[in-house]
Amino acid sequence: MTSPENTHVFMPAIRSSWFLWLVQNVQKLSLGFQNRLRIDDRDLQILRNLPEGMGIILTPNHADEVDPRICIELSRLSKRRFIFMGNREAFDEYLGFGGWVLQRINVFSVERGGHDVAAKKYAEDVVKDGTDVLVIFPEGEIFYLNDAVQPFHSGAIDIGIQAIIDKGEAGADWSAFVVPMAIKYTYNKPVRQILEKRVQKMERRLKQDMSGSALRNRLNQLLSEVVQREAVAHNLQADTDRLNHLNEKMTFVRHALLEQMEQKYSAEEVRESKAAQARTIDRAWKLESELRGKIKGKPVEQQSDLRKDLASLNEVAHMVSWKPDYVDHDPSSERLAEVVKKLEREIFGIKRPRQVAARNVFVRIGEPIDLAKYVTDFRANPHPVRHLLADQLRTTIQALIDEIIVAHAKPRSADEPSQSDDRG
Repeated sequence: MTSPENTHVFMPAIRSSWFLWLVQNVQKLSLGFQNRLRIDDRDLQILRNLPEGMGIILTPNHADEVDPRICIELSRLSKRRFIFMGNREAFDEYLGFGGWVLQRINVFSVERGGHDVAAKKYAEDVVKDGTDVLVIFPEGEIFYLNDAVQPFHSGAIDIGIQAIIDKGEAGADWSAFVVPMAIKYTYNKPVRQILEKRVQKMERRLKQDMSGSALRNRLNQLLSEVVQREAVAHNLQADTDRLNHLNEKMTFVRHALLEQMEQKYSAEEVRESKAAQARTIDRAWKLESELRGKIKGKPVEQQSDLRKDLASLNEVAHMVSWKPDYVDHDPSSERLAEVVKKLEREIFGIKRPRQVAARNVFVRIGEPIDLAKYVTDFRANPHPVRHLLADQLRTTIQALIDEIIVAHAKPRSADEPSQSDDRG
């Protein structure tokens, strides 16, 4: 199967100062009620003091749908214009009105999983221009795993170093910087009762009743039921019945479902995909991109089949974020709430589950990384350089999140059980 260069029309950012001003000021008020931003002056000064005229790429972790809104508020506070890279599918929401809004708050599209040459060039041009801050979420997906930063993609590194190379060929003494940014959400008040009601609603939908068990155990039971239903839907039940642990079943179903889709569409593509992209989520995104390119012009019946397979691939991507051990080791309110939201997404088919309660949003900014120091090594052998820097970014952001957790840890109230209490 030949991969299309881009299965959607590229959507550039449209600079609309009046619309952005309106959004920023409306958002300033709404964030104050539900997601109160907490950032120290020293971190804000790092943003304000980023070198003028140089390329700047801001790389936050991506734990929640509110992350881009937090970045927009930081743009207002730092008086720097931020240009965002956003998933192309979001531009088609609300009959295209979603895209109209996104473009005017400085978001441009990227075809996730595809060879989006236009998006990459646009991003490089933003960096080379040196006027605005390019924002890229290197995790590439919202995993609802705020305490545990997931592996980073290296696109931000490639874009920054390529911008330096291009400017150098033009004779410019110039550099680009990658800026680590950590976002951590904490609840302002106990949320145990809210979580209990939402879990009960899911249990009723799946005809489960574990009201006497610890919340952590009930969530894992719901997850087990979701995984089992996926196994039955794709004729994998006989295999999963032989597995004893939830992690094993979930991993098996995720991989088996992806391999079913890959085998269905091209044996050659399976070999190429596995060789070039070992990560499950990358393989799923790649095939999703190709299937979206096949839908246009197909008869209605074939379109329906393709959309079903796209939904299955989307489910594979969701399964990557399922980590039962995430709440086993620390069943905090924040972690339990993230699992609740992921389960609601699967059980009720909700694209963006609603926020549990009002939160504080702590933001830390790390020291900028000067990419010019790595250009020579990148020219010689780009692969180890891009992965070294991507891992460095991830490690730095994880350390910043860990510092936030320690600095703002608070005693648990009566309805927020200790770890031992919630193990059941």
